[in-house]
Amino acid sequence: MGNNAISMNVNKSVLINDLKLKQFSNTTIFRRDRIFVLSPSSQNEYQWFDIRRANLNRYIAQEMNGHLVVRFKENLLWANLSLFVNSMITEESIVYTSSIREHWKFNIVISDERYLAVNRKSKQICELSLLSVQQLKDKVY
Repeated sequence: MGNNAISMNVNKSVLINDLKLKQFSNTTIFRRDRIFVLSPSSQNEYQWFDIRRANLNRYIAQEMNGHLVVRFKENLLWANLSLFVNSMITEESIVYTSSIREHWKFNIVISDERYLAVNRKSKQICELSLLSVQQLKDKVY
């Protein structure tokens, strides 16, 4: 199994077994009824993750209960997806590559025991909550 495959599987069991979500194809999208979880993984030494436009386009804020759950090392970092999108996702900060297409890149910065997502292009910042599995269940349900 390659590094990318290993990275993608970290804490995936929490989403599937504990939260009873289903993964949409081979994406970072996990769903159940009106619950929509976008869950990128950040296992690299540079502490970055990306959100692909194709995945974000599947989120309908008015109809879904949206969550961002970054699987950062062994931690689960959470944000309300609608609030994250409104404050961190802009057309000006899109990155394009031939392999991933349109996406946004973020770094995780740890500052004073706080976890911050930093848009790599616009430098906008959003605090992410470090949650236990039970706390994540309570947020999602």
